[in-house]
Amino acid sequence: MIRGLLFPAVGRVLAPLLSWVVLAMLHVVQRFADVQKFSYRIPEPPLWVVVTFLVALVGIMVCFRVEPSRRRIVSRCLIGMLAVSGVIIAMFPFAARRVAGALEVSVLDVGQGDSLFVVSPGGKTLLIDGGGAFGGFPGQEQARGSDPGEEAVSPYLWSRGFKKIDVVALTHAHQDHLGGLSAILENFRVGQLWIGREVKSAALAKLESLAREKHIAIEYESRGKSFLLDEVEGPIPVACTFG
Repeated sequence: MIRGLLFPAVGRVLAPLLSWVVLAMLHVVQRFADVQKFSYRIPEPPLWVVVTFLVALVGIMVCFRVEPSRRRIVSRCLIGMLAVSGVIIAMFPFAARRVAGALEVSVLDVGQGDSLFVVSPGGKTLLIDGGGAFGGFPGQEQARGSDPGEEAVSPYLWSRGFKKIDVVALTHAHQDHLGGLSAILENFRVGQLWIGREVKSAALAKLESLAREKHIAIEYESRGKSFLLDEVEGPIPVACTFG
């Protein structure tokens, strides 16, 4: 950059080369991002793991200023710290935070629509609806708002350390209830998808297609049925009013 400012002729030669390098890097990153099997989301690791990773990284860079006789031992220790903390960050082997032996029901603020997160006394999880932006009336195009599944529900679950949801239940297939569920199926390992009252729509078809793509079992529930989540029994969450 400095050479380009001082010598414009050199800058005109270097600029295309640098742009090609940047484009090549972006292309490589995009290619890896398109491979779904290598892309997954995890909760934020504990602070001590992040600090250990950064200290090891900085230490490796500082290690080059250490005397050669001591550099090998110190560098091996720091590389080991970096590798271990990197694996911990990638795998997140920590248990989710919950109240053991208690039935938890969390009402999530998703704006339009509803979203409830249930944790049974034994640790089984149930997410009921995911909210969703209003998509406009039929025949009238309207820009969609934020994705509550990505911006509200997922961050809440990650903040508690959840990576897996046993059941995702859709009470009825209106946009303000299913709009955020696509992000949930993308971001978490989901065991089952329950669908209550069906309202045929492109959004529901897309959600079902995503579930099949991820090998998530789909069950179509009806009013009057009940479910058993650990030792907790209750009615199938099927909506009886428009949301």
